[in-house]
Amino acid sequence: MGLVAVLGELGRGSLRGPHSVAADDHDAVSGGRCRVGRAGPLGGQDPGRQGGQRAGRDQQPVAKAVLALDEFRCHLSTTPEGRIVEQFRQSYRTFPKKAPVAVGRADQPVRGRADPVTRADNQIVASPDHVPAPAVRTALPGPRSRALLESGEGLLYAGLAADLAPLVLDRKRGYTATDVDGNVFYDLASASASVPLGACREDLIEPAVAAIRRWGNEDSHALSSPPMFELARRLVELAPDSIDRVDIALNGTEAVETAVRLMRRATGRPLVLAFHGGYHGESTATATLGAEAASISAGDRALGTGFFHAPYPNPYRSPLAPARPGGSGDATVDYIRDELLFHLVDPGLVAGVVIEPILGSGGCIAPPDSFWRALTALCSEHGWLLCADEVKTGMGRGGTMLAVERWEVEPDLICMGKALGGGVMPIGAVLGTEAVLGAVDDLSTGSTWSWLPGSVAAALATLDAYEREDVLGKAEFLNPGGSVKDRAALAIIEDAEQKGLIRKGGLIVEGTAGNTGIGLA
Repeated sequence: MGLVAVLGELGRGSLRGPHSVAADDHDAVSGGRCRVGRAGPLGGQDPGRQGGQRAGRDQQPVAKAVLALDEFRCHLSTTPEGRIVEQFRQSYRTFPKKAPVAVGRADQPVRGRADPVTRADNQIVASPDHVPAPAVRTALPGPRSRALLESGEGLLYAGLAADLAPLVLDRKRGYTATDVDGNVFYDLASASASVPLGACREDLIEPAVAAIRRWGNEDSHALSSPPMFELARRLVELAPDSIDRVDIALNGTEAVETAVRLMRRATGRPLVLAFHGGYHGESTATATLGAEAASISAGDRALGTGFFHAPYPNPYRSPLAPARPGGSGDATVDYIRDELLFHLVDPGLVAGVVIEPILGSGGCIAPPDSFWRALTALCSEHGWLLCADEVKTGMGRGGTMLAVERWEVEPDLICMGKALGGGVMPIGAVLGTEAVLGAVDDLSTGSTWSWLPGSVAAALATLDAYEREDVLGKAEFLNPGGSVKDRAALAIIEDAEQKGLIRKGGLIVEGTAGNTGIGLA
């Protein structure tokens, strides 16, 4: 299920720790044996962007990370990271069985449903005991992977070819991945957080296949099928009480762009506020709405207009005087009010705010409680809409089905994607209030492939699996803020350059090591 992990952002280099394996130390791991390398961190600046040129594949963060993961396995009894993995294993063995927990349902049957679905058992589908040890038998990339990657250099977009991990996938199962050279890895990237329950699960794949065989790949804008209405009902049920309607989208990027368009149309205002470090997608609009790194959106910034940004409320390293009363939360909102709205932006031109409830690619950082009170008050004061980008934090990664539930925030719009499809099919959604999705009816949204019947069936099967396996209950039980905190979770902080807090966070656990955030995904 991907819970035994020490990072959430493999490909973006956000992991940093004292037990790294050097990128060029390929002989450190062979045949499942390993030795510790300490030649450098896994994180910090992206090594592939030095001097405007990307480094070779053997310098990629993913290469170093997969080697480090084998090291973790081999040093279960000697390193803090290993002890944390072993504690998670023990916790899985002792996880108490509970009655099934409804997902997307209230205590009463969902509107339009006959009765809640009952489940007879609560089995753990993929316990760590069933996962083979990583076995890295070749240098990375192996000979077959290297040949394929080299063939792609002249075929694929240059930026894509340079970013590829130093292996070519042969097969995946659960949370292991095997490359074409026979090397086996723990899959801790989970397809950029879109595979929440393990890869290639037949109980998620078969409903999608059956839906395609029955309804084909139909444009749901024009011709609907029964699962479409079922999924909409269940999404409304799992959302805060303010949410009444659902708009369909192909994926998370499309959901966020749709939300921005809806905000502007509903208010008649052009500007949208977002935050530094945020990641919202890859289209022109969403790339410029995000502010993860200047090097990522440099070519789009002048094309996507109408966005302005403030520092994310980071309780660890806020640039806005975190020592002041109220901390970084109040300081961030004060900066918006006293600086941005005074010097740069007329608040009457702002449609609303788009924010990740927990910063994802920017470091797995959760704002302090005070921020949400101050932000919602500011939105109410100026008539701004609040949009929560839950594409990455949704589906339990914040400990609750939607991360905003942690703070009892009720946004006007919520964007979902990634894990909603269970890692089987792409799907996105915009959940909204009647005042927005009920009032705006003249905006064409989505695309031809939004909410294909197969995608909808995969999403429904995923919600069923969350209920059947009590996924949120497991996240709470395994949380370093819960039962394993004193035994293991703080050990990883002991060796960090700068100590930080571990907070309750479900399938995402935030922490700090040095100048980067470590996400336990």
